Amino acid sequence: MSIRTKLSTLILSLLLAFVLYIAFYSMPHLRQKAEDMVLNEIQAHLITASEAIIPFLLQGQLANIYETLDALEQANDSWLAIKLTNSQGQQLYPLDPIDTPVSNDRAIVLGQSVGFVYPNHAELVVAVDRISISKLGNELAIEIGFGILALACAFCLCIFMSFKHLIDSRLNKLLRVSDEIAAGNYKIKIEQASDDELGNLESSFNLMGEKISEITDQLTQTNKELKEAQELSKIGSWQWHIDKELVNFSKESLNILKIFKPTEWVRLKDIRRNFSTEQIIQFQSMLETLLSGRPINEIYRIETRNGKEICLRLRAQLGPQDSLRFSKIVGTLQDVTTELEAQKAKEERQRVYLQIFYKDPTIKLLIDPNNGQIVDANPAALNFYGYSEEEIKKTKIYNINQISFEECQARMALVISEKANKFHFQHALASGEIRDVEVHSCPVSFEGKTYLHSTIIDVTERNQLQKRLEDAALHDPLTTLWNRRAIDTQGEREFLLSKRNNTHLTLLMIDLDHFKAINDQYGHPIGDLVLKQAAEVILGVVRETDLVARYGGEEFVVLAPNTNLEGGKRLAEKILSAIRSMRVMVQGSAIRVTTSIGVSAVMATDLNFYELVERSDKQLYEAKEGGRDRSSADSYVSA
Repeated sequence: MSIRTKLSTLILSLLLAFVLYIAFYSMPHLRQKAEDMVLNEIQAHLITASEAIIPFLLQGQLANIYETLDALEQANDSWLAIKLTNSQGQQLYPLDPIDTPVSNDRAIVLGQSVGFVYPNHAELVVAVDRISISKLGNELAIEIGFGILALACAFCLCIFMSFKHLIDSRLNKLLRVSDEIAAGNYKIKIEQASDDELGNLESSFNLMGEKISEITDQLTQTNKELKEAQELSKIGSWQWHIDKELVNFSKESLNILKIFKPTEWVRLKDIRRNFSTEQIIQFQSMLETLLSGRPINEIYRIETRNGKEICLRLRAQLGPQDSLRFSKIVGTLQDVTTELEAQKAKEERQRVYLQIFYKDPTIKLLIDPNNGQIVDANPAALNFYGYSEEEIKKTKIYNINQISFEECQARMALVISEKANKFHFQHALASGEIRDVEVHSCPVSFEGKTYLHSTIIDVTERNQLQKRLEDAALHDPLTTLWNRRAIDTQGEREFLLSKRNNTHLTLLMIDLDHFKAINDQYGHPIGDLVLKQAAEVILGVVRETDLVARYGGEEFVVLAPNTNLEGGKRLAEKILSAIRSMRVMVQGSAIRVTTSIGVSAVMATDLNFYELVERSDKQLYEAKEGGRDRSSADSYVSA
């Protein structure tokens, strides 16, 4: 309910009370008072009339009585109607009927009378039959007006006092709460008495208190975080009130400066006392810059109380005027001594790095991993790749490296994540020649970006030599066939593939018959010639996918993938026939050579390649026992 509604209800209630008061108390009281006034007037006039006519009554002068009564009525301006009767009820005055109305039609019939006794014992009665209320009404109107005015004043005073009490009590409560909020008690609450305007104001005060409390908590937290941030970042804040020549430093600023004692305000002259003349000149120049509206961001060197020289980064700008319209400068300061030393050391390291990069005789490239662009190359790299400095800086590593674009990106990602740093690639030179290279790469930060620093070693000759050595280690030098070491390694691999893929694999163990006799009769050179021709014959019979090796001495091995036992037997017969047809010419005569062959295929029960070799070797022995120049094979079906 609004205050207007309450006030209207209060006025109507008081107005009703006023009407009831007039109807049930004031009106009867006024009526009684009017009647009393009329009676008093009548009695007064009767006494006057009696006193006037008594002498005439005593003298029996009726004419004088009439004159007196006429004069009395005339004097009262028809306000009074008087009659005179005797004891027999005979009307003696006036002579006209008494019922004649008086000039004022507003009259009250009363019936007041006074009796007199004549000397002869006759009785006269003076009576007032009517009395006009016009005069009485005027008097009553005045009295009633004053009464109503007094009641109205009392009525208004009651309304005012009631309303004032209603408003003042709640406004005083709001004032007390305002004082509490001003004193910092933001959590105080007002009990909302109603939902009128004051109630809404009380609710607003509560909401304002909550918001101020919330904002205060946030500001407190922000101030705390700001202090923590200043402590962590080693950045302090300060304010210079120019007109007051006072400077306010934060706690962290004082910790950084170590010049002034911890205090809230520092006088400007105390600050100047701690600076040299040159620094004061710089200080004055800084002030002129700030007052012109331009911010500053400079580094100054100062000496602390303990004699240590530090570098300060000073940032400042002209701040807003305060409540008294005083100008001030706000800013921050940071001890950057360590950062500057680190930057200087970094620049020195970069200088050393560039010297090493350009003067190192090894091939070096600097690559942008984002797009593969070659950013820089040392003279050794230019000489190796055959590009000029301008040309190589327009070239991307994808154009040099012979792997795919995706693979190249994957390798660079490994370097960036430091999961790998050594790779083997093939690089194309400007001439189109392909060279084998070993690349050692690592991420480096240079001028704010990350690059790949790659050292390239040309390993083409080394790889070729290694390949020759590997070939020599795996091949028989006399026949150029695979040697036993190679066939053991490759045989185990083919055995595992056969088992995994459930395919056939057959092994032929070949031994030249009576080879020792040839050596003894013709000598070892002829024996070597026989071995070489036998190797060529066997290679001419087998498939390209079959593996042929000199297993030792005069023994050869043929490993035939995807060949079952029957296929192995047929292959053995072809080799037997080819060896029989072979002729080795020695001093005009031909040497005939035969061979024995053992054939075996992989079985489901075989656990490794050597079980296959053992069975083939056993079948070779059977062939030799059976008369040589023949083959012998397993008597069961291979897996």
